[in-house]
Amino acid sequence: MKGLFITFEGIGPTIFDSQVALHAREMKKHGIELEIWAFETWPDMFTQSKARLDNARELSQSRVCLFRGLFYYIPFSEIINALLLVGYLRRLQPDADFIHARADYAATVAGIASPFHHIPIIWDCRGDAEAEFMTAYRPANIGGRLFKHLFLRLIRWRTHFAARMCARAIFVSEELRKRKWQYEGQKLSEIIPNSVAQDVFFFSQQLRNDMRNQLGFTSDQRVLLYSGGMVGYQHFAEYVRMFSELLQHDDKLHFLVVTPHIERAHQVLQQLPQGRWTLRSAPFKEMNGYYNAADFGVLLRERNEVNDVASPTKFGEYCLTGLPVIMNDSVKQSYQFALEFGNLIPYKQDMSVSDLIPKTATERVLISQRAAQILSRENTAIKYRRIYDF
Repeated sequence: MKGLFITFEGIGPTIFDSQVALHAREMKKHGIELEIWAFETWPDMFTQSKARLDNARELSQSRVCLFRGLFYYIPFSEIINALLLVGYLRRLQPDADFIHARADYAATVAGIASPFHHIPIIWDCRGDAEAEFMTAYRPANIGGRLFKHLFLRLIRWRTHFAARMCARAIFVSEELRKRKWQYEGQKLSEIIPNSVAQDVFFFSQQLRNDMRNQLGFTSDQRVLLYSGGMVGYQHFAEYVRMFSELLQHDDKLHFLVVTPHIERAHQVLQQLPQGRWTLRSAPFKEMNGYYNAADFGVLLRERNEVNDVASPTKFGEYCLTGLPVIMNDSVKQSYQFALEFGNLIPYKQDMSVSDLIPKTATERVLISQRAAQILSRENTAIKYRRIYDF
């Protein structure tokens, strides 16, 4: 089988590597060739994506093409991008049995272009785009509120159009499928959480020792890890607040932050005492070392409609490295998984250092093995094969 993977998120430093490139690489092991077409709509981000093109090809072990697209906030951009897609399809003529369209916008564009390509579309629904827009965009003036109202209608149309035009669908959580899918029993769909490559994220005592020595952590330090971006919904200030309170009761705690947004993170971390935190930016292939060096992962999300249906990739990476995770129940799927894996530390406003008991090497390996049965790419490949089999 051969497929065309289409995304309008460019070739970024995190999501593309973990959720696109590694997916293509894993499916290749199972006899499915994916050609990746990444569209980028911002000029400066296109330049950055272009610089990462060779790395993307190497990591995915697949053909990767990068194209300029029209920004999706521009009116009628779906039509223009669909025309661009048709042009590239006719010029490059990819050999594809299906189109895997990542997220609502890509599925909408592929759907508009469908009279010209007749390739079945798989809608890969990554989250609730409507709830994300409502949460992120809060205008203060009449013009902004009018734009919000109109764009909200456009987002709803995209979702309905993507569902109608697709042949099959993928959802990252059961809650998301319940909210967005109206074709149960009529079209095949699968629940596939954001997956993690088991050969990239794993626990190793030797790697842990080496990385802790490199970072200067002593054997009696308990290290809390935040890995991720600085987007509003990720609520980074809450992590800093929690750590600040815990630090008052145990000065052996250390906060390790790994993010591509160094400057923004540094501004917030200034609230903490110097010497009690470490800030790093690292390429994707080095992330496993930081996870191994830590004793706890943290995942605190605001309770809202966005997080209610989410499937954070970082949670899977924490679990496959055997980390216990300090988390609230805002992400229902992850919270339930943590209960099953045995690595849940429920978050409370009055967290106590007595709640933070590091896992032994044996326990971390066991957590990793349990998590791999559900969240590893090696195991989710079975569901992808089923959805790809036309």
